[in-house]
Amino acid sequence: MRRKKELHELSARFDLSEPNPEATLERAKSKYQEYLERTVPLQPAGWFWGRIILFTIFGILPGIATAFGAFLIVKNAERESEPGYYILAGIVAAIAAFFLIAAYFGIAGARASSPKRALRLFYRLVAAGRHAGARKLVLPSDFDNFPRFFPGDGDI
Repeated sequence: MRRKKELHELSARFDLSEPNPEATLERAKSKYQEYLERTVPLQPAGWFWGRIILFTIFGILPGIATAFGAFLIVKNAERESEPGYYILAGIVAAIAAFFLIAAYFGIAGARASSPKRALRLFYRLVAAGRHAGARKLVLPSDFDNFPRFFPGDGDI
């Protein structure tokens, strides 16, 4: 059951029918003060498992398979005593390292552990249409009825 939102507390002091930078700044200051005083119930956003699964499938698994291939090439080089195989094994191992390092950074970026990462995740989730995930990255006190103004088509 949704409760009806009442007028924002700044509506008595400011005319919120038009863009008002002073009201926006005042609201931002009050939201930041609420955050500093810990009056807002905060829940950590946690890990975003979709990105972890994606980087596991397309990063870790191919990296492990490629590393195993490099290992088999080294074993074959030992058996046939061909030095050319070691060069090939080094190239394949470098490809495996690339996959694994890319997967590591992708998985590390799947958690909002810094403001920069949180902002990147927020915009990635919004762009992908995963609004519930993006909503986890916003302070709960920000879901009020303060008017948001967007640029028109000619303003861009």
